[in-house]
Amino acid sequence: MKVLLLCDQAEKFNDHENFMSYVFSQLKILKQVFQDDADILTLHNFTKWQGSALYNSQLLKKLSDYDLGKYDFIIGAGDSYFSRLFKSDYTTEETFKQLFPKNNKIEFGLPNDRKRADYFFSHYNVAHNRYYHVGFGIPTEHLYIEEEPKDTINVFVDHFMPRRNDITSHLLRDMERIKRKYPMIDVYHHNNFDITKNIFKRQKYDFIDQGEYVKFTLEKIHSIYRKMDVAIATHRESTGSFLPELALCGALCISKNGFYKPYFMKHMINIQYNDFNEINWDSIIENNTAEEKRKRREKALGYYSVEAFRNRIYSTLEKIK
Repeated sequence: MKVLLLCDQAEKFNDHENFMSYVFSQLKILKQVFQDDADILTLHNFTKWQGSALYNSQLLKKLSDYDLGKYDFIIGAGDSYFSRLFKSDYTTEETFKQLFPKNNKIEFGLPNDRKRADYFFSHYNVAHNRYYHVGFGIPTEHLYIEEEPKDTINVFVDHFMPRRNDITSHLLRDMERIKRKYPMIDVYHHNNFDITKNIFKRQKYDFIDQGEYVKFTLEKIHSIYRKMDVAIATHRESTGSFLPELALCGALCISKNGFYKPYFMKHMINIQYNDFNEINWDSIIENNTAEEKRKRREKALGYYSVEAFRNRIYSTLEKIK
């Protein structure tokens, strides 16, 4: 099987205001999935959420160097690649057919009526005859259990995210109370400007957007995740990699009901709550053993590993062929 991966982001522009890091992250995992079966074409798009006539003409020029007939599938990295970048405002049906003559285009995202992609891959189930559920995968080279359980329990509270039913401030106040009751618990938080330890309020300054938080390289943030025993979600996610990444490090995942879709939660050992006060911290502390941490990691690996993701994607592509 031979595929062509398309991406409208380029790493050299990762400090540009229109850089979408999740698009490039998905390309990186797709490269791991397909390995030698994939050729890759990246052409940076400076309009972020949409394409342009210029992007289309430049892509057409680049595609002329490829024998498109040899590819079984052409897959766009990032949500709604074809639908997002080739709107009818500046891409006629004739131009689009010139770009992509075969009906073998796949994009990630929900099916739509724009008729740009031929098939849709998505993270969760939707009833549609061109839709295929493949879930998602997470690179695991930096995600593993680094420390055996010790006298302290390390808890990681995710970052603040506006407009996502965020409860970060409430959770920090709750964890301050938990820390007073259980001194062996240390609470880490992805705060606005750094990872804070046992600081139970958000860092706020007048000169920044209150939705901002410090960004780390994957290597840096994962080196912190590897030391954690418990992970607490702070806001609603559509897919979200925070809890799965911590689960791959052996952490117990805690989330308010509705923050993560049930389909994703079932692949992690977790606690879901309506009332945070109902969480049994005595049980969490008692069961924070090396064996339990290994079980948490193994359960997450069964679904989120690159190998599991590869198997789902290749199985799906064989069905389509």
